[in-house]
Amino acid sequence: MPPRPQPAEGDTGGLRVRMRKMAADGLGGADINRSAVIALAIRIAAAGLGFAAHVVLARVLGAAEYGIYSYIWVWVTIGGFLASLGLSEAAVRFIAEYRDTGRGGTARSFVKASIAIVGALSTAIAAAGAVALYLAADHIPQAYFVPVLLALACLPVFALQDLLEGHALAFSWTGLAHVPPYVVRQLLIILLLLAALAAAYPPTAATAMAVVLAAGAGATFVQFAVYLRRLRHALGHEAPGRHTRLWLTTAFPMMMTNAFQLVLTFSDIIVLGFFVDPQTIALYFAATRLSSQVTAVQFSVTSAVAQRMAGLGATGDRQALTALIHRSTRWIFWPTLAVTLGMVALGWPLLWLFGPEFTAAYPVLLILAAGLLGRAATGGAEDALKMLGHERAEFRAKAASTIINLALNFGLIPWLGIYGAAIATATSMLAYAAMLELLTRRKVGTSSFIATLPGAGDTAKGQSS
Repeated sequence: MPPRPQPAEGDTGGLRVRMRKMAADGLGGADINRSAVIALAIRIAAAGLGFAAHVVLARVLGAAEYGIYSYIWVWVTIGGFLASLGLSEAAVRFIAEYRDTGRGGTARSFVKASIAIVGALSTAIAAAGAVALYLAADHIPQAYFVPVLLALACLPVFALQDLLEGHALAFSWTGLAHVPPYVVRQLLIILLLLAALAAAYPPTAATAMAVVLAAGAGATFVQFAVYLRRLRHALGHEAPGRHTRLWLTTAFPMMMTNAFQLVLTFSDIIVLGFFVDPQTIALYFAATRLSSQVTAVQFSVTSAVAQRMAGLGATGDRQALTALIHRSTRWIFWPTLAVTLGMVALGWPLLWLFGPEFTAAYPVLLILAAGLLGRAATGGAEDALKMLGHERAEFRAKAASTIINLALNFGLIPWLGIYGAAIATATSMLAYAAMLELLTRRKVGTSSFIATLPGAGDTAKGQSS
C-alpha cells in the first residue's frame, strides 16, 4: 500500500475535559440519558455492520456493479422516506403529545391511520413504477432493469420501516426503533449475500438488490410484530379521536423537509450519475458511507430528545425546554468532533478495505466530514423547530439550502468531478446550519449554536427529568 496520509495534529485535552463534564451532567433526565446511550450503542453496532456490508458488497460486486447498486440504492432510500409522507416524524410529535396529555384513544387512531395510509400509498407507488418500467423497457440499459424492479419492491418495506421507527421513538422504545432497520437488516444483508454467493448466484447489482429486499422484509416483519404486541399495553383506553386532516397537513411540510434533506444528502450522487461512470460513483458512494458515521452522535441524541421536546412544548415548560436544547447541542457537537478527528486518522485505511482504488476518495471523505461537523454545531435545532410547531419555517430553510446544493452540484461537478460534489454538499450543510440557528433564535427564543451557549456545566433550574 502507498503511505497513508497523516492526520492533522491538535490539542485534544480540552475536548476530553468537555466530554467528562458532559458525561457527568447528562442530558437532563435519566430516561433521556438512557435512551441516548441505547441509541448510540445501537448506532455504533449499526455503523460497524453497515460498513462491513458495504465492504463485502464492494469487494464481491466490483466497482462497476457496486456503482450501479449504489445509484439504485439512493433512489430506494429516497422513495422509502417520501412514501411515509412525513408521518414518521409527525408520529414522534403527535403520539408523544397525546400520550402526555391523556388522549390515548387519539394516539391509537393516529397509529392505525398512519399505517393504513403509508401502506396503501407506498404499494401504489411501487405498482405504478413497475408498470412504467415495463413500458420503458426498451430505453433502459439491461444492467439496470432487474435491479430497478427489485428496488420498486423494496419501497413498501422501507416506507413501513421508516414509519415504525417514528412510532417506536414516540414511545421511547429506542431499541425497537433502531435495532431492526440498522442492526438486524445489515446483518441479514451480509449473511444473505454470502449465502447467495455460496449458492453460485452471479455477483451483480440484481443479486445485491434481491438480498436487500429479503433482508428488509425480514427485519420489518420482526419489528412490526413486536410493535403490535407492545402497543396493546402502551396506551390508555380513552375515547378515540380522529384528526386525519390535521395529521396530514402537519406531516406534509415534514415530508417536504425530508424531500429536501434527501436532496441535500443524495443530490451529489444523482448529479454525478449524469456526468461520470459507475466506477467513479462507487468511489464517491464509499466516501459518503464512511462520512455518514459522523452523524452517529446526532442521530442518537435527537432520537432520545425529540419526543421530550414535544412534551415540554405541549406542557409549556420553556425553561426546561431551553436547557434541553442547549444540552443536546453540547452532546451532539463535542462527540461529533471526536468522531471527525477519528475519521481524519482512519479514513484512508478504511477506504482501502473497499478496494485499493477507493483510497482516491480520501479527500472527498474529509470535505464531507467537515460539512457534517459544521452541521452538528447547531445540535438539535432542527428537531426543536419541528417538535414545537415551526416545521414550515424549518422547511423553508431546508428548501433554500437544497437550491444552493443543486446549483453548486451542477456548477462544480462538470469542473471538479467528485471533489466538486463534496464541496457542494459541505457548503450547503453549512448554509443550512446557519439558517437553523437564525430560526431557533427567532422562533424558539434561544440559541442552538455551540459557540454561543452557556458553560457546559450549567444546569437550568426547573429541569424536568
